[in-house]
Amino acid sequence: MLKSLQIDVVAEGVELESYLPFMEQADIQLMQGFYFDKPMPYDQFLARHTTEPNR
Repeated sequence: MLKSLQIDVVAEGVELESYLPFMEQADIQLMQGFYFDKPMPYDQFLARHTTEPNR
């Protein structure tokens, strides 16, 4: 139903690789949880996910 309404679903709490087949079967494309990365301070997040432009 959500797909027909064009609503994206974010599955939270994905902690183990064994959760992934269920997510695939449920056609869930957006996930977050400890499986992907642990919580971190904001400055560490920025350092990891931003890059300096090439000069």
